[in-house]
Amino acid sequence: MSVERVDQAMDDLGLLMIEQPLGHDDIFEHSRLRPQITTPLCLDESIHSAHEVHVAAALGACDIVNIKTSRVGGLSEARRIHDLCLRYGLKVWIGGMVETEIGTAAKVAMAALPGVTLHSDIAVSHERFAIAVAEPFTLNAGDSTATVPTKPGLGIAIDPDAVAHITLRQETFAAHGS
Repeated sequence: MSVERVDQAMDDLGLLMIEQPLGHDDIFEHSRLRPQITTPLCLDESIHSAHEVHVAAALGACDIVNIKTSRVGGLSEARRIHDLCLRYGLKVWIGGMVETEIGTAAKVAMAALPGVTLHSDIAVSHERFAIAVAEPFTLNAGDSTATVPTKPGLGIAIDPDAVAHITLRQETFAAHGS
């Protein structure tokens, strides 16, 4: 879809945001759309690294960034993106992909950061995946929130029996220099 085809009547709907209405790799066209609408514009598929956040902010391409920890390569890059969004005044929410409980733990950790001010996409996955944690995530009844673990790391303990059950092959590597 091109900028010329976006119907500005969507502004009348009072939406929280419009997420990635144009090409997944076209930050420039989003920057052309941004001044034409009043509804906040969210980039999702365009954001793979902190570099794209720099470009989007410099071009004024969005108001909001959806960080998907898995898509951006893990927690370190996701945190860099979060911190840049704070610096540039961009709102943040954490998006979801179909993930194991370990991926869910990473999303919960990211969603607990101070710059994440919009509702995030946190889905529990222990019913879909064999990889189990000792205490699976549950959504809090009544408000669909997730409790942030307070233990070190991601705050979860992996169930070694569940991992052993799905392991096809195991290799042991000697430490470098041993």
